[in-house]
Amino acid sequence: MTDLFENLPENIKRRISEGPDHKEWKKCSNCGIYYGKSVKLRVCSGCVGTGGGAVYYCNEQCQTEHWPYHRKACLGGSLQTNRATKILSRWLTTHDKVLFWCLGQIYHYNPAIDPYKNFVCFYLSGDTMQLYKICVQPIRGHYLFPNFKPSLGPLATCYCLVDLDESSTHRHRGTQTLCTFYSKVLASPQLREQVVGIHNWHFVAASILSPSQLSLNAANTKLALLHEAIRRHTAKGTLRLEEKFLAPSVTMSVELPKSDLHEWYAMLDSIDLWKSFREPDRIVNDVYVLDEPCPLAQEIRNFYP
Repeated sequence: MTDLFENLPENIKRRISEGPDHKEWKKCSNCGIYYGKSVKLRVCSGCVGTGGGAVYYCNEQCQTEHWPYHRKACLGGSLQTNRATKILSRWLTTHDKVLFWCLGQIYHYNPAIDPYKNFVCFYLSGDTMQLYKICVQPIRGHYLFPNFKPSLGPLATCYCLVDLDESSTHRHRGTQTLCTFYSKVLASPQLREQVVGIHNWHFVAASILSPSQLSLNAANTKLALLHEAIRRHTAKGTLRLEEKFLAPSVTMSVELPKSDLHEWYAMLDSIDLWKSFREPDRIVNDVYVLDEPCPLAQEIRNFYP
C-alpha cells in the first residue's frame, strides 16, 4: 500500500518522529519510565529475537522486582508466550486512541445501540496487519466469550474486540484481545449524537491502523492530519468522495476490501494531499493533535494524558 504520509512537509515529519512520546511502547515494565535520551532500556534476555514484542527494564533492580509477574510469560521461561499475542499487544499500545475514535464514530452513527451490550470488533490480516472489517456484535452468547459479563460503572463501558488472523508470514496462529474503554460522551444516545461524524471514517482509520505506527503519538497525529487534509480538499472541491468510500448510516458491519483500499490510496495519491500544510508551523498547530470540535476529542486527551 502507498504511504500517504511520505510527502508530508519535513517539519511535520520531524515533529511526528521526534515527539516526546516517540516509541513510548518502550518503557520499563516495572516502574513505567519511558525510553528516551536520558533513559536507556534493556530488553529481557528471554525475549530477545522473538520479533513479536519484548519486555524492557531500566535496571537490574526493576527486572528482579518484576520477575514474579513476567516469569510465566517470558519466552525464556517454562511457558511459551504466544507470538501473535505479543504482536497484537504492541499494535494495541500504539493504536489505542484511533480505536477509541472509531468507537465514537460507530456509536455516533448508531446512537440507539447500547455500548454496554455490544462488542465493536476489528479484524486484522495476520500477514499484513491490514484492517479489513469492522462490525458490531452482541455480547450475550458471543462465540468467543459466551460467559462474559459486562461490569457496571458510572461511565459508559465500551468493549472493543480485536481479532488477528493466522499468519504464514509471521508464523503465528492468530489471536483475539478484548479491550475496555470508559467514556462519558458515549453514555447516552443524546451525547453520542454530539460526536462529529466523519462519513469516510473507516477508510481514514484503515489508513492509520495499517501499517502499524511507531508510537501512540505518531498514530494520533497522523489521524488528525489525514482527516484535516481530506476535509480541506473536500471543502475546496479538489476531492470528491465516491459513495463506496462513505460509511453507511447504520454501521453494524463495514467491509474494507483490498480493491476499495487500493482505489482509496490511489485517489489520495492523485492529488497534492498535503498542499495546504506546506506553510509555517503556526498553520498546522491546530491539527497536530486530535482536536476536533466534539466532546470525544477532549475526552480522548483526558483519557490518554
